[in-house]
Amino acid sequence: MSQSGLFLLSSAPLPPGTRVKVAIPVDTAAPARDFVADAEVVWARGSGDAEEAAPAADRGASGLALRFLEITAEALDLLRALLQGGRPA
Repeated sequence: MSQSGLFLLSSAPLPPGTRVKVAIPVDTAAPARDFVADAEVVWARGSGDAEEAAPAADRGASGLALRFLEITAEALDLLRALLQGGRPA
């Protein structure tokens, strides 16, 4: 995860260009403070996309790369706190 997007493990990746809403629980006592952002699938890799002869470490995990499209200032503050390993204020 970064300020611009994230990689999501998935056994059924969505096609590039698909728009999704990302919601990550931040504080179970205050769900309104969850991180929420609109995102778009940049690329996807299915379990069958890797060359079977390659070592597992070289094949990469099945999933999709998401780029955040619209993110509020409050959500960005939450994300920065999470990335720094702290708890949001």
